[in-house]
Amino acid sequence: TDNSPPTDNSPPTDNSPPTDNAPHTDNAPPGQPATGSAPQAPVPGVLDLTNTPDRQSAVLGDVITFTLVVTNTGTTPLTNVRVIDELLDIDNPLGNLAVGESRTLSGTHTVTPAEVTALEVVNPARATATEAPTVVRTARVPVTAVAGVRVGGITATLALPTTGPHSSTRLFLWLAAALAAMGSAYLAAGRKPQRIKW
Repeated sequence: TDNSPPTDNSPPTDNSPPTDNAPHTDNAPPGQPATGSAPQAPVPGVLDLTNTPDRQSAVLGDVITFTLVVTNTGTTPLTNVRVIDELLDIDNPLGNLAVGESRTLSGTHTVTPAEVTALEVVNPARATATEAPTVVRTARVPVTAVAGVRVGGITATLALPTTGPHSSTRLFLWLAAALAAMGSAYLAAGRKPQRIKW
């Protein structure tokens, strides 16, 4: 029997704005780190090194020239730059290297009997700097063993075959070339065949 309207017509009492729209207190512009945030780590430098020989192959006694070029390819200057190449007896402090700057060094090496046995010259070079990781570049030059065939005072020098794919084929071709060289030596000497010293 109670048909009276509801008596609670009071408006909501909480008129406070949403709390997530509160102004920022660090006053930092949009897109910028807030005041007091941790500083960003410095960008590491980038050091590049090339190691280039002046020939693609060599034999015993050949003199090989290696050219070393160190370059700052990063975006920050580099300090205490150093290039080391033990084969060339190089240990060269270069000081500072500006962005985009290069320095060039070179040295020579004579092929040794040990490298003939190993069938290659291996030349590792490295460059260092305070702000950049050490970089190592290794140049390799194949070495061919040689033998001399002497007939009638004339020496024919031939490259010996090495191990690897098709080595038996190379050995056959080498023997054929040796016979041809001996024949040419006989004709050049104008003498009858005689015992051959290998």
